[in-house]
Parts: sequence; C-alpha cells; structure tokens
Amino acid sequence: DDFRAIVDKATLLTGNGYGLMFRMSQSGNNYSGYAFQVDPGYGNKFIFRRYDQNGVELGAPLAVGSPPANFNWNAPHKVEVVVKGNTFQGYVDGMLMVTASDSNYPSGQVGLRTWDSTEAHFDNLVVTPP
Repeated sequence: DDFRAIVDKATLLTGNGYGLMFRMSQSGNNYSGYAFQVDPGYGNKFIFRRYDQNGVELGAPLAVGSPPANFNWNAPHKVEVVVKGNTFQGYVDGMLMVTASDSNYPSGQVGLRTWDSTEAHFDNLVVTPP
C-alpha cells in the first residue's frame, strides 16, 4: 500500500537510535517488513532496513544516507517515510535523507521501534495517503 507516515516529534533520549517501521507483518513473535532508522549507532547514518520472516535484519541495509553538517541526534525531529510502490523515501525535518527500493513486502502495518537500551519519545504518529 502507498502511504506517508509522519512522526511530528521524535526525540532520542539515550541509546543507539529509533525507527519507523512499515509494511510489517507479524506471526507470533516473528515479523517481517521494513524500517527507516535514525541511527547514530550505525556510524551516524539514516538507513532503510528489511526484516525477514524471523524478525532478523537483512545483513546489509537497503540504503544508507548521511546527515547534514552539525545534525543534533538528540534534538526533536520530524521523521517521515513516503512509500510509493517499491520505492521508499526517508525524510527528517522535511529534508530527503535516503531513498531505497525493495519489493519483498507489498503491504502491512506501521509502527515504531527502538533497540538495545534506547529511550526515545514519539509524538503524533499519523499515516495518510501519499
């Protein structure tokens, strides 16, 4: 399904990063789909990842983007994913940071994620047509 998912304000308090998951399907404790990650733990990058049937990240990210100069990872940011067909675009504060393409998962749910011992706050998750 095509859509735009927006978190008006995402704030990393501690830890390695957070993500906006999409086209997610779950079966028991296993899930599959994609994530756009604001990821200082991955060398200060923005990344798209694919999660396969056992909920494990595909070895390499689908795409990696770099932040603008002096980007503050712990400040509140508007985080957005635009999905049209097999193309995904990740925006932070209205700026396109990374684009990826993949056709493994054509539909599913939207959600939020953190990992390791990350603490983050999220305000106003909205999903609309693109």
